[in-house]
Amino acid sequence: MAKRKTTRKAPARRRAYAAPKRRSYRKKSGTTMIPAAAATVGAVYAMKEPIKTVIQNMSVGGVKTAAQQAVQVDTLKKTAIYTAGAYVAGEAIKRYAPKIIKTPMGKIAKKIPKFF
Repeated sequence: MAKRKTTRKAPARRRAYAAPKRRSYRKKSGTTMIPAAAATVGAVYAMKEPIKTVIQNMSVGGVKTAAQQAVQVDTLKKTAIYTAGAYVAGEAIKRYAPKIIKTPMGKIAKKIPKFF
């Protein structure tokens, strides 16, 4: 007997979706963050007087006084110098310091909010 032709379509092949890539987690060392964290610490140290003023006097007047202290020319110069100096020191530590120094500093640097 001859094969009969049917009007029925052939079943569509099941589509095989690609499995999503598994995310690999790498333990990031904090040594790359040392310069940015050092710059943040330098900027905060330079601005310690306005910060103390705000902490001691939380009123509007205290905040205004702290803002006036922060935008003085001497304070801005000091902030720029301390920030740049700390960043350069952080870069030097990142490149040339032994691992026994870099590892703990990197762990601390991870926890410091970055200024840059």
